[in-house]
Amino acid sequence: MAWCGLWKAHVLELFFFDEHVTGETYLNMLREKLMPQIERLGEGLPEWFQQDGAPAHFATTVRNWLNDTFPHWIGRRGHVEWSPHSPHLSPLDFFFWGMLKEKVYSMKITDLNHMRERITSQCAEIDGNESLFHRVHLNFVKRIKLCIENNGNHVETFINIEIE
Repeated sequence: MAWCGLWKAHVLELFFFDEHVTGETYLNMLREKLMPQIERLGEGLPEWFQQDGAPAHFATTVRNWLNDTFPHWIGRRGHVEWSPHSPHLSPLDFFFWGMLKEKVYSMKITDLNHMRERITSQCAEIDGNESLFHRVHLNFVKRIKLCIENNGNHVETFINIEIE
């Protein structure tokens, strides 16, 4: 299992879980991997943190930590409830994971270590591409507006926005 985040023009530290992801292992990753990286970026704490409704993300200890750490967060039982059926509004879903998979699998993967190397190198290639992230942000804004115009319904059938 791999975890990755996006913030501004950055791909946040890629983290591989070698065991089953639990609330405890997820919270440890947030504390020990994510927060030090955010501090190293030196751009302050994000105003919003978004995650999906995976069981590990829903653990009481995780939700309590998010409440204490971020001004606002989006997720299952977060400050803002996030529907599990809204991938059209998550840049990780509508942009990042698809593009990353396309790049990673552009060559034959030989084993797990090779896959990890490909994922890591492709994330590094995407990181810092301000022009690309600017287009993703514009796409996100258009998707939000379409969602509002369509009373919160899915917008995938209405949207034809290219990022690349």
